[in-house]
Amino acid sequence: MLIIGVNKRNHLLLLPWMINNGILLTFKFIFVIVVIKFAVWDVTNGHGSEAFFTIIFVLSILVFFCLVWNAIYSLFQSIRKENEGVTLDTESLVGNSNPSGYELFRNSE
Repeated sequence: MLIIGVNKRNHLLLLPWMINNGILLTFKFIFVIVVIKFAVWDVTNGHGSEAFFTIIFVLSILVFFCLVWNAIYSLFQSIRKENEGVTLDTESLVGNSNPSGYELFRNSE
């Protein structure tokens, strides 16, 4: 839906991706806190270098996912701003004019 929303320039199609990844980002944040807690526990037991690299690796992955989510959120805002002025011209649909140029129903009268 993300790709379709970007292609059609419809900000509402970006919402499921943003909500889903926002929830996943919350769980990733909790996972990082747990990993850091275990890494600090490892440091106290004498395994400092592995714990340091683990913390750096996990934090860099979290920062990457935050940046991707922020980029999609910025795209969502710009598409929403583009679509604010767009309205549906209901008179052309309700009136006698047929916007597609085809007669769908003909009266036999």
